[in-house]
Amino acid sequence: MTFTKIATSLLLLLTLMVFGGQAAFSQAGQVEVNRIGQMPNEPSPYNVRDWKQVAQQYDALVYDLQLSGQYLPLVFVNNNGINYPQHQSFGLHSYVGTNNPTAGEGINVLPSLVSATLAGIDKSNQNGRNWVLMSQDYFNKANGEMIYLNNRSGGSGGDWWYDLMPNIYFYQLYDLYPPFGDAEFQFNSVADQFAAAVRAMGGSDTPWSPAYMNYRAWDFVDMQPNDQGVPEPEAAGA
Repeated sequence: MTFTKIATSLLLLLTLMVFGGQAAFSQAGQVEVNRIGQMPNEPSPYNVRDWKQVAQQYDALVYDLQLSGQYLPLVFVNNNGINYPQHQSFGLHSYVGTNNPTAGEGINVLPSLVSATLAGIDKSNQNGRNWVLMSQDYFNKANGEMIYLNNRSGGSGGDWWYDLMPNIYFYQLYDLYPPFGDAEFQFNSVADQFAAAVRAMGGSDTPWSPAYMNYRAWDFVDMQPNDQGVPEPEAAGA
């Protein structure tokens, strides 16, 4: 018998012993641990924070234009948007005491609208303002990006996560509110831009070919990758 056959036979025997032994001595049920057994299945008292109320209180605070005091108010309104000059736009302070109080971020503005809406607040008609319509200025139309970005006049290609998340939040808003303003155009434009990016990365459905996304980010104007720095393919998959 050759060495290869001997080795194969021994490997087969070892496999049978390991898995056969596991089958013979498999655990029948959960092992009782005395200390764990003394713990209640449901703690008492059981207090859960009212997160809906927290979201409503947060919205009432950060969207109050009448607040005064140090670092207040936490919201600002622009009379004319950058991408939609016919509409007002707005931003929120990224953190209390920011050094740049007139530079809102899409990753802060858009999810604040989503969370408030899920908490029962109509952000399309709140105190005489349509905050959802005003948020459409984060769709970078004037500079040709044709997607939502973190800034109202930003540039893609710096970070996958920052470029993708505003679009995901917008899609949530599109689902929560009827399409008004330029929402329907934006909805299709975002899909078209990301589909074009996937194709530029080598993705194809006929014949099937996965896109190569192991980049730091993607430039949606030039349709070129940013291969400098730490790649973020997991953010691209968002």
